[in-house]
Amino acid sequence: MDKQVFSKIWIIVIIFILIAGGILAWWYGWIGKVPTVPPVVSPILQPTSTQPTSLEEKFISEEKAINLIKELPKVKEWLALFTGPGGTGPTTGGKPIIEVDSKTAEGYTIHVYELLSDHTATFNWYSVNLKTGEIKPMFDF
Repeated sequence: MDKQVFSKIWIIVIIFILIAGGILAWWYGWIGKVPTVPPVVSPILQPTSTQPTSLEEKFISEEKAINLIKELPKVKEWLALFTGPGGTGPTTGGKPIIEVDSKTAEGYTIHVYELLSDHTATFNWYSVNLKTGEIKPMFDF
């Protein structure tokens, strides 16, 4: 008889869990379905030809920041060294990489390095200001 009572308790617990799970699933399923009203833009706030129309126009994009770094004379000289097959280093076989390492509210940190088979060799790090495009090298040589 104890086994029957024990079994009935487990059945009740399992049914309770299933019902509670169904209620929670139903409740959370409705949260994201609240209709939203599109924002109303006043004609006064409409962009004019002198105002930037998007964030890309207000701030420098990652691609633009990388291109600014590629145009630096020292970086151009460094890139010119990679004359091997597929743009690799003729003696090391490494490949030049210029990429955004991180982004902050002020700007990008760009890492310029050679990717070798077992490690990387940093040429320099640069910070690029998001708003002005000003470039500051981390190492000055």
